[in-house]
Amino acid sequence: MKTLRDFLLAEAKGDKDKKGKSDNSEKIPAGFEVISNKGRLTDEAKLAMGGTFKQGMKSAMESQDVRDKIKGELKAPSPKPDSVRDILTKVVNAKNDLDLVFKDRPKDFDPDGLIISFKSADWASLAGTSSSSARLVKFWLQSSLVAYGYNKTKAMSVVFSIDKKQHKIAVCGS
Repeated sequence: MKTLRDFLLAEAKGDKDKKGKSDNSEKIPAGFEVISNKGRLTDEAKLAMGGTFKQGMKSAMESQDVRDKIKGELKAPSPKPDSVRDILTKVVNAKNDLDLVFKDRPKDFDPDGLIISFKSADWASLAGTSSSSARLVKFWLQSSLVAYGYNKTKAMSVVFSIDKKQHKIAVCGS
């Protein structure tokens, strides 16, 4: 027969398991892990983002000049502003500086998502460490969404996950 202690321990374990699971787990392909904004960024990442992740995203959201600069550098031809897949597919396929990082032709994933392959394992050293590099790439893609008119609130809830072994990043709209 179970004691009160056994019951409480089982309940506590159940709560812990529930907290550990993301609401977005169904939006993450097998072998991928969510890119977290938490943790220390390298100086290289901070320089590329213009400060912390939060500061860089705030700048992109609040300044039309910053959004125009992003669009000028990315040269994506008129993507649909309400589609994560369309914006990022056109950004990745356009001739721009991201050609050094990504392969062309992302694969569709989820109703409004895609999987983008890196050209090589070198992506992991973009910002010094693979963790900071993953957040830097997430920053580039998320700020691209904002620049091309994707809803700012929804852009912050887009799910970014990475498969470091396969050198791929998955992006799934909210």
